[in-house]
Amino acid sequence: YQIRQKTGFGAAQIRPTILGDHGEHMIPYVDIATVGGIPLNQIVSKEDLDEIISKTKDGGAEIVKYLKTSAFFAPGRAISIMVEAILSDEEKVISSCAMLDGEYGYSDVTVGVPCVIGANGIEKVIELDLNDETKAKFAKSVESINENINILKDSGFFD
Repeated sequence: YQIRQKTGFGAAQIRPTILGDHGEHMIPYVDIATVGGIPLNQIVSKEDLDEIISKTKDGGAEIVKYLKTSAFFAPGRAISIMVEAILSDEEKVISSCAMLDGEYGYSDVTVGVPCVIGANGIEKVIELDLNDETKAKFAKSVESINENINILKDSGFFD
C-alpha cells in the first residue's frame, strides 16, 4: 500500500519482500523490492523509501487505532493468494511465515521469509544474501518471536 501511495503504480506491479515478524521488528526489505521490474530505490527518493519503511512497520497499529480492530483484509488477501498458488501449483514466490530448518542460521522458529508456494504448500524457503545490518535486524526479529512464544508457554497457553 505504501509503495503504491508513493509511486502511483498498481498493486499487481509491486513486488515487496517482508522479513521477520509483523510487529516492531518487521523488516520491509526494500533492497530487492521492485515496481514493474524496476528496483524501488531507483523510483523513489531515499526520504520516500524511509517513509515507506516506517509506515509499513506501523501500518498494523494504524489500522487498530482507526478501526478499533485488527487488520483483516490484507491477511485475508494474502491467504487467498497462497491458496490460489497451492491449488494451481504456481510455485509462486510469496513472503510467508515458514518454520525454518537451518535457513538463515535458525531452526524451530516460524518467521516471515520469501517462500516458493506450490501444490505442497511451502515448497522451498528462499535464503537471501542479507547484509550485516539486515542480519542483525533479522536476529532481533527472531529473538522477539521466541520471547513472545516463551511468554505464551509460561502462561500455559499451549497446555
